[in-house]
Amino acid sequence: MVRIIYIWIFCCWAGNAPAQTNCFAEVELDGHSVYLQQPIKVTVTVMTSTWYTEPLQFNNLQVPDAFTIPFTKSMPGQFNHLGEQYAGVQFYYLVFPYKAGSFKIPSMEIVATTPPEGSSVSRKVTVHTPPQSYIVKPIPREFPAGEDWLVAKNVTVRETWNRPFDSLKVGDVLERKLVIDAMGTVPQFIPATRAAKEPWANIYPQAAQLKDTRDENDANGERVERSTYLLLQSGDYELPVTTVYWWNPFTQQLHKHSTPARKVHVRDNPDLGMLTTLKDSLAAAAQPAAAKKKLLMIGGLPWYWALLCGIAGFAVLWALTATGIRFWRRARKVYLAYQQSERYWFMKFMRVKPASAAFLQALYGWWDRLSFPRKLPAVLPSIVGEQELEKDLAAYTGKLYGQQQADPAIAQMLQQQLKHFRKKVLRMEEKDTRLPEAQRPWQ
Repeated sequence: MVRIIYIWIFCCWAGNAPAQTNCFAEVELDGHSVYLQQPIKVTVTVMTSTWYTEPLQFNNLQVPDAFTIPFTKSMPGQFNHLGEQYAGVQFYYLVFPYKAGSFKIPSMEIVATTPPEGSSVSRKVTVHTPPQSYIVKPIPREFPAGEDWLVAKNVTVRETWNRPFDSLKVGDVLERKLVIDAMGTVPQFIPATRAAKEPWANIYPQAAQLKDTRDENDANGERVERSTYLLLQSGDYELPVTTVYWWNPFTQQLHKHSTPARKVHVRDNPDLGMLTTLKDSLAAAAQPAAAKKKLLMIGGLPWYWALLCGIAGFAVLWALTATGIRFWRRARKVYLAYQQSERYWFMKFMRVKPASAAFLQALYGWWDRLSFPRKLPAVLPSIVGEQELEKDLAAYTGKLYGQQQADPAIAQMLQQQLKHFRKKVLRMEEKDTRLPEAQRPWQ
């Protein structure tokens, strides 16, 4: 007997238990052992056994001693987990570690809105991704000592000059453009090249330009370096060769790319009066601009624009507040007037539960506010000859006042009859308003 009672209690609890929401998140790394600055692709998949009704809510991934690029464009689809299909959303990050050692991808908190199984009503569910461990390896010994470290899938180096080399003379100016494209890394990790000093020319390097050329699947970068050469001596010379080394983590090999060797012949120039002026101009152009007096900034704007925006915002807020208060007062006045209207009380009467104690109270509340010619204050529809309605109402009130159980069917029928009666009264009022004043019936 006790066992039967336990089984009955368990069945009742199971029948009343809330529907379960099967929603969870997975994290996958494309590698658990990488080199310094080699990106780790962290793929996050949030799955549910039903569907999502709102976008996922989460903060950006924060990894210690690493630089993170989010690729959080959600990719919905069907995903397999332990042999079962789930609806899911997938996004990923690229994590660039810049310190050797053992680290962990921390857990992320994600809020999903999904209905439980067997229900169509969604609710918010908080899931957490499991942490993942990875190892960052130091620079391999094969990499040349003294060279700046660069890890990438591929690197290309392009060099262009602004003029040909066949007609150069002392005092001419050459402009060199060096472009380094790296696949699988960010432009901030592309090292600067070393400009060699030449006795036959003064070299004026300009500030490098970094371009982020990432695509939907990978991070890519470009570094553009420009230098100006002022030719000082005549003769035959060789332009310096620029070599870029990089390590391919997938082939475990060292690669290098060099610009081609170029020879130039510089002829004498009898007119060197402008040489000193050119030196001064190029040196000034290569120097960073003098720092100007820093202007007070508030929220990214100069202080005077921030002040004007603040005043304008306050004026708009005050106008909106005043308009909102006036609108609320007018709406409240209209609503209070509506609560005393015949239509409001009639709708209240129609919503009353049939055969309830409030039925007659709601009926007389509406009747007091209904206005039509020759209406008597305490007499219901008999004023217009509604004998059947009067009969049904008398039967209903007789049972009610005789402390008998009122029939809900009669109450529903009374509601429909009074609905038609009201339409007839309103049509009579509309007809009376169309007549001249002298032809209208007495009130």
